[in-house]
Amino acid sequence: MSGKWDYYNEENITDGLLVFSDIRSVLFDPAGPIPNDYIADLSVEALVDDYHRFRFVVASADEFSQSTEVVVTIDAKHLHLEDPLRPGVAIE
Repeated sequence: MSGKWDYYNEENITDGLLVFSDIRSVLFDPAGPIPNDYIADLSVEALVDDYHRFRFVVASADEFSQSTEVVVTIDAKHLHLEDPLRPGVAIE
C-alpha cells in the first residue's frame, strides 16, 4: 500500500445543486450569516409522514474573511442533485 489517496473524479459535478422539494421548514442557526462556503457536515433523520430532516453545517465567510459555522436544518420529503450543465434533470 502506497498511502497515496486514489482520487476518483469521473462523476464530479462542478457547482452542482442540492434541490429540495415538498419543504415544510427551513432554519438557520445562528440567524443572520448566509451560508456561502463549504459543507462541513451532513446528517439525515427520518421523520413522520415521509419527511426527512436534513441538517447541514455550512461555513459562512464574511467580507473580512471571518468564518462562522451555520447549521441549516431543512424538513423536506425529497432531495436530488442537479448538474448546472443539465438544468432540470434530477440525479437521484
